[in-house]
Amino acid sequence: AVDVKVGTTVAFVNNSTSGMWVASAMHPTHQLLPGFDQLVSSVKGTTYEYAFTKVGTWKYHNHVAPSFTGSVVVTE
Repeated sequence: AVDVKVGTTVAFVNNSTSGMWVASAMHPTHQLLPGFDQLVSSVKGTTYEYAFTKVGTWKYHNHVAPSFTGSVVVTE
């Protein structure tokens, strides 16, 4: 998990040799935080950025490898 203040933009960098598609939990609907969805798989070296504007704990996963998960804790 990573802790950030509300309004922070978090960068997700694909350092793997596989595709990366960052998306809000729950898989496969991505509705925990609508809008937090990369919408497409990206290759190594690419970055997806999302600005967290709502306080809460936001779980996410890699849509192309759903067992890869994490969370962003957003506070005031």
